[in-house]
Amino acid sequence: INAQGLSVYLTQDVPVGTDIHVFARTLEEQSETSIRREKWVRILPDSTPPKGTGLREIEYKLQQESEFGQFQVKFVMYQTAAGLGNQYPIVKDLRAIAVT
Repeated sequence: INAQGLSVYLTQDVPVGTDIHVFARTLEEQSETSIRREKWVRILPDSTPPKGTGLREIEYKLQQESEFGQFQVKFVMYQTAAGLGNQYPIVKDLRAIAVT
């Protein structure tokens, strides 16, 4: 089944001075090329997640103009301020759902 959108849910804790970016790449179902040749696209959250408030489920959405049959998702965790010591983002749960 082909999809036109992607919803990614992360249960995350992002302390002040850290960040999480979510990326996805898609490929048409009938494509002859590898999905590894596709570029990663950053997916933004539906709302700005508050920092330093503990674990929260945040939804990230991607809408495509063309349909796709395959997708890959990755998230990258950053420490954006120097001198934070052992503060870092935490991800407890990841769900990715292709939507039509």
